[in-house]
Amino acid sequence: MKLREIFEKLDDLAPFEDAAQWDNSGLLVGREDSEIKKVMLALDARGDVIEAAVREGAQLIVTHHPLIFGPLKKVNAEDFVGRRILTLAENRISCIAMHTNFDRHVMNIEAAGMLGLERMETFAEAAQTERGELGFGYVGELPGSLTLEECAERVKEVFKLEKVDFFGDRQEEISRAAIVSGSGAEFVDEAKQKGAQLLITGDVKYHNGIDAVEKGLCVINAGHYGVEKLFVPYMKKFFERSLPEVEAVEHAEETPFGAL
Repeated sequence: MKLREIFEKLDDLAPFEDAAQWDNSGLLVGREDSEIKKVMLALDARGDVIEAAVREGAQLIVTHHPLIFGPLKKVNAEDFVGRRILTLAENRISCIAMHTNFDRHVMNIEAAGMLGLERMETFAEAAQTERGELGFGYVGELPGSLTLEECAERVKEVFKLEKVDFFGDRQEEISRAAIVSGSGAEFVDEAKQKGAQLLITGDVKYHNGIDAVEKGLCVINAGHYGVEKLFVPYMKKFFERSLPEVEAVEHAEETPFGAL
């Protein structure tokens, strides 16, 4: 199957034109007329992911986070991004990133559904698109009232996490929650305006958390990796369902953090 055909299917799932202006989703390395028989799915195009793609004989890597984010003035082996691009090119492996377009169309609604949120509405830079209103997050009602501590346990269980951090009174009753996959601390005020009592997101810094509590909003820090790792199994099922001609291989994702 040609790469352009795969790209069109991915675009049908989560249109690349709906990515944030600051983002760099799309075909980052490769030729549209390349023949693709095997694709590797991963959260990031790290060096070990690219090495695994070479070993597996994959012709395409599809990731959530972009391999190339900031402007590049040169591509050489002196820089780790340059080394990755060179390795891809030398092995004729293409790379597509589905970042904020996937967040808006798939990631957050999947995460909200896994948590059981009901009567959901979009928020976090919500905007009208051809497919309706899309945002970087969802706000909804929990199936029943839970304490903050119970919500944290639910997040751990649903997303299969070893631990989560939370800010707020562990016994506070929560019935309405917001979720933003990845880093969503900037949406604290908007979540509060939407009536949320809790924001579930990642990359929450100390001051973000204590300031949110001061404003009357509890926060669960599930980690940037914690929620977004669902990208890989979701895309595996997508390829099996929509692109059965292409063999899809999951890169074994492990938390990038260590702790003692």
